[in-house]
Amino acid sequence: MMKATMEIGNEKVVVDMKSLAKTQQSIAFVRNVMSIVMGSAAGILGYRGSEGFILYVILFLLTSVGIAAKMNFKVGQYIPNQTLLSFLTSGIGGQALAFVLYWTLFYALVHLY
Repeated sequence: MMKATMEIGNEKVVVDMKSLAKTQQSIAFVRNVMSIVMGSAAGILGYRGSEGFILYVILFLLTSVGIAAKMNFKVGQYIPNQTLLSFLTSGIGGQALAFVLYWTLFYALVHLY
C-alpha cells in the first residue's frame, strides 16, 4: 500500500493514498450524477436564466451537506487539510458544465419541441 505522511495543523498523520483517491473519486461521482439529475429536473420544470443557476447552487450545497453528513461532518478525517466550508464549495464550478448541458437538453426536449 502506498502511504504518505501529511501535516495537518501541528500533527503528522499517515494517510493511505489509495483510500484517499477512492474517497475523492466517490465524492466526484456522486456530485457528477447529482448535477446531471439536477440539470434534467431544472430543464423539465422549465427553469430559465438565473433561476436555474440559483437552483444549481442550492442543490449542489444540499448534495455536499448530504455527503458531509455521511461523514458525520468530520471531513478532515476523510480528506486531510480540508475544512467543512471548503468541502461544501469545492467542485461547484467543475460540475456546472454537466448541469448546464442536461438543463438545456431537457428544456429543449420538453418545452421547445
